[in-house]
Amino acid sequence: MQAIRSYVEPRNSDQLQVDLGPNAADIAEIVPEIRRKLTDLETPPDLPPEQARFRLFESITSFLKTLARSKPIMLVLDDLHWADEPSLLLLQFLAQQLADSHILVVGCYRDVELSRQHPLSETLARISREADYQRHALRRMDQDDTALFIDAAAGTSVSRAVVEAIYSRTEGNPFFTTAVVQLLSDRGALADGAARGPEGIRIPEGVREAIGQRFNRLSDDCNLVMSTSAVIGREFTVDLLGRLIEDLTEDRLLEVLEESLSAHLIEELPPPWAGTSSRPR
Repeated sequence: MQAIRSYVEPRNSDQLQVDLGPNAADIAEIVPEIRRKLTDLETPPDLPPEQARFRLFESITSFLKTLARSKPIMLVLDDLHWADEPSLLLLQFLAQQLADSHILVVGCYRDVELSRQHPLSETLARISREADYQRHALRRMDQDDTALFIDAAAGTSVSRAVVEAIYSRTEGNPFFTTAVVQLLSDRGALADGAARGPEGIRIPEGVREAIGQRFNRLSDDCNLVMSTSAVIGREFTVDLLGRLIEDLTEDRLLEVLEESLSAHLIEELPPPWAGTSSRPR
């Protein structure tokens, strides 16, 4: 709706009628701005829900493919993990129609938000069957990329000492890095304040809130285990964790660690000795 609305608003009625063609009335059902410009549109026929949805999906897809004949289109869908089921169904429908068009659809989502039961998981499984589907995992930046990222975000070049201090604190996480750069910039400390080292950089409130939201979705036992592991340090063993948390049985502790692994809060490392080692992410 947002993408179509942004296209509709600057167009005059004559151009809009040409662009939308016979699909105008159907798309106007979800984008009222169309009907305000094309006042003589008929009301779409009253159809059963499944047929009405198919007709709407086909109209939107035809509209996009028509536009792409004169100019290639890139449609960016951000935060797909928040999309509702009808939107994901439309994405599936559109993906099946892209082979003969000049349309690129880029969908972004946070894999930490997904479980096997999440609606997006099924959508991704279906879309992956399409020949033109590609999946790219965006991982943390290295130190050189972090330097470029900071320069772009700050609008100025910063010293290597500042880059090293920020990288030591954020480890290349783009969201964390952006928040830290903004915080230091607002304080006028970006030029030299971070050169004191990572210990001089406090965690921005926005990052704390984002982390807090993730922990709020976890069990009380998981929060206890993660708090304890954070006190231990960057790496910990299950044996040590079990000795510190006596209220949990070994089986329950392993269940909680699985919950933390699924939430991407920790990652399992190949241990240099017998036993299992993990570290917070």
